Amino acid sequence: MSSVEGVFIALARYMRDHAGDLYWCPLWFGGMPFQNTYPPLLHALVALVSATVRISPALAYHAVTAFFYCLETGHALLASQETHRPHRAELCGRAAVLLVSPSAALLPEIRADIGGLLHARRLQCVVHYGEGPHVASLALIPLAILTLELAFTSRRPIHFFLAVLACMAVVLTNWPGRWL
Repeated sequence: MSSVEGVFIALARYMRDHAGDLYWCPLWFGGMPFQNTYPPLLHALVALVSATVRISPALAYHAVTAFFYCLETGHALLASQETHRPHRAELCGRAAVLLVSPSAALLPEIRADIGGLLHARRLQCVVHYGEGPHVASLALIPLAILTLELAFTSRRPIHFFLAVLACMAVVLTNWPGRWL
C-alpha cells in the first residue's frame, strides 16, 4: 500500500473512542506514549468531526482533508489580493502554480510519479498517498503568515495571540510543515 491514510484514520478513531485516556497508544510499535505517535491536531479534528456528525473516521478524515486542500488554494488567492490589487493574469498564474507542481518541472522522479508535467502533485499527495497532515500544514502556513503580518502591523495583543495560535497549529498538524 502506498497510502498512509489508514494509519491517520486509525489514530483519529482511537482518539475518538478513547478521548479520556490518551496517554498510551497501543497501535504503534506495541504501544508508546500518544504524544510520540504523530502531531495530534488533524487527528483530533477528524475525531471531533467523526464524533459530532456521527460519521465514520474514514469519512471524517476525507472531509477534513478535502477542506484543507481547498483552503490551501483559497489562501494563496487571498494572499495575492491582500498584498495588492492583482490582475486577472496574475490570479490565473497563481492558481496554475497551486494546481501544477513546480517540483515536477525540476525533478524527473516526481514528474514520472505523477504521470507528467501538468498533473496536480498536491492532489496526488492527498488522494494517492493519503498525506492529509502535510496538506493541512501547507494550508495553515499562509494563515500563520497573514496573522503574523496583522500582529506586527497592528501591535494589538489579541493579534499576537492569534498569530501564536496559527503558528502552533502549523506545528501541531505536521512537524515538517514548519520548514516548508
